[in-house]
Amino acid sequence: CQPGSHSLPWQRCSQYLPAEEMALANFLADLDRISMPSASAFQGKGIVMSGGAKHVLQALANLDVLRSHRSYLPVEFWHAFELEDAHCEALAASGAVCRQLQVPGVYKGWSTVLPAVMSSSFQHVLWMDTDVTPLMAPDILFETEAYKQNGALFWPDHWSQDCYPFGESSWPNHVALQLLQLKHNKSD
Repeated sequence: CQPGSHSLPWQRCSQYLPAEEMALANFLADLDRISMPSASAFQGKGIVMSGGAKHVLQALANLDVLRSHRSYLPVEFWHAFELEDAHCEALAASGAVCRQLQVPGVYKGWSTVLPAVMSSSFQHVLWMDTDVTPLMAPDILFETEAYKQNGALFWPDHWSQDCYPFGESSWPNHVALQLLQLKHNKSD
């Protein structure tokens, strides 16, 4: 919704906001209808990934990189019923637990992210896209003052095709910022 790889004017982009708000409301209503675990069920710190078969190879490569950085955080790889035993066996051999989403919904594209984070067994979650390769052990992020103070850290995804027609998630008028009522910080 800003100049860049997509040049959709805000007036046109904002027409999608009500549909996204309704999708979020429906998702939250579905969550009210399922049994949720108690807060004590969530333990420790860990990394969460998700995706389908095409994401497994990237996940395996990045698990190797994580371990080469001496990061020993446990990893859960969530999928929406599309992985075969061989995929889960390969993930297990690299130290990741293969888990199947149980949260209601139809998961298209990148829509497994939120259900995977919410379904995770970890109290403190580091979401890591399978196409993100850490340059150092990410464990330290949990020890930063920003995380300790806010309980969350967020970075925009600069992938140019991640959210058509909304535009890059780093743009000031991205639909996620509108839904979450967050202000864009262009300096960071």
